[in-house]
Amino acid sequence: LEVFKEAGVSGNNYVEGTVKVGGASEILGGALSYASAGSGQFNISSLNATGGANNKIQLGFGAVTSGSPATVALTLDQSQNAKVHGKLGIGTAASTYQLEVAGAGSQSISAKSTNSHAAVRIDRFDTSQDANLIFLTGGTNKWRLCTGLAGNDEKLSIYDDIADTNMMVFKTGVGVGVGPAFGTAEPANLLHLSGADESMLMLQANTGSTGDKCHIGFGCSTVMLSGTNIGARLTFERRGASTGGDLSFHT
Repeated sequence: LEVFKEAGVSGNNYVEGTVKVGGASEILGGALSYASAGSGQFNISSLNATGGANNKIQLGFGAVTSGSPATVALTLDQSQNAKVHGKLGIGTAASTYQLEVAGAGSQSISAKSTNSHAAVRIDRFDTSQDANLIFLTGGTNKWRLCTGLAGNDEKLSIYDDIADTNMMVFKTGVGVGVGPAFGTAEPANLLHLSGADESMLMLQANTGSTGDKCHIGFGCSTVMLSGTNIGARLTFERRGASTGGDLSFHT
């Protein structure tokens, strides 16, 4: 069958042998390929109405061999699976990464379950690599939430790419390490602070009136740490109009 101009077909039609559209096309092993002058080829292959392992549709370019085009761009199968053979750009034709969403206005990616859990999975190859959730501005890394710094699976880090330093580390079963001087060290206790000379831990009340207080509480049970039942506390109380005040210990 050769078609050189327009053709309308209705009902069921069967063609054995070669089908030519615009001068160059063929059926090969159940695959349909179309080519026009200077445009490459567009292929739909492995159409199988009876089902089976080969019941799939492939979109690609180049000559069809053994039911598949030379370069496959997209594969769809009867199980409703789709595979993109290469990079996928949504809103862009020049994707830098395997999946890239771009466009004017606010952009977002959603993972929503209608009846169960929802998750975003980041799986690094091995302990010589990192797993990162990276925050950028204008294409430049600014902050990262990551595992794998120094090859360690037991630590979750908040990394400052602006200052190129590890700002916070969560160590499994131990605690939290905080400070720009923390680096790749591990926290030694529930809360481990590390900083330069004259670093300071600040506790501040958000009001500025005389008598305002800040407390550090101590206790050995949840009952002792609730309300006024604190076992002991270290208290700063502001006096007068200045920022100074009194520091007292209470039991």
